[in-house]
Amino acid sequence: MKKYLVAEISKFNKDRIKLKRALYGMQMEDLILHSINAYEGKVEQTTCPHCHEECIVTTKPPFEQTVEVAGKQIEIVVTNYPRNKCNTCGGEFEILGVAGLLDEILVEEVVSSVRSRKPIPNEIDFNELIQLKI
Repeated sequence: MKKYLVAEISKFNKDRIKLKRALYGMQMEDLILHSINAYEGKVEQTTCPHCHEECIVTTKPPFEQTVEVAGKQIEIVVTNYPRNKCNTCGGEFEILGVAGLLDEILVEEVVSSVRSRKPIPNEIDFNELIQLKI
């Protein structure tokens, strides 16, 4: 089932997107998916809510997430999962808004594995998880 993603784009940018799509002979969806996959953003550092010192962004150690599917608790290790860590007090903090979305996507991955009769993954690389399927 397809859902729609709506974005407000100026006529200036919309015309250039259409031009690029036509130039490369791509469908709009493919151009958008390729563009999002190519984007390399930077995770912002935050201030520690406990000691108010600046945190660093880290992806180590791997992050363990428990998801519930059909009443079963399933442990999945997520590697390369970015989060903020305070070097002063040692506190570790997830990036606001990411944890809930990660949980939803992990549930989708487990359900997809079950439906396609594939083994449920016990480890998932976050960098692969955020890539769109083209």
